[in-house]
Amino acid sequence: MAKIAQKISYGWRTPDGVQTFAAIRSYIETGRKHGLHALDLLTQLLTTGPWTIPNPT
Repeated sequence: MAKIAQKISYGWRTPDGVQTFAAIRSYIETGRKHGLHALDLLTQLLTTGPWTIPNPT
């Protein structure tokens, strides 16, 4: 996914842009592994705050 994004945008513009992309992508992928949808995760992030990984019981 990162390589595709790099090709589409003709390279990363800044190191901060790369870090931002990686942080968002990691957040979404972690949520997906827990059965959540990306749009739901981003909506929650922007409205009520970040989703946290539940503690295993």
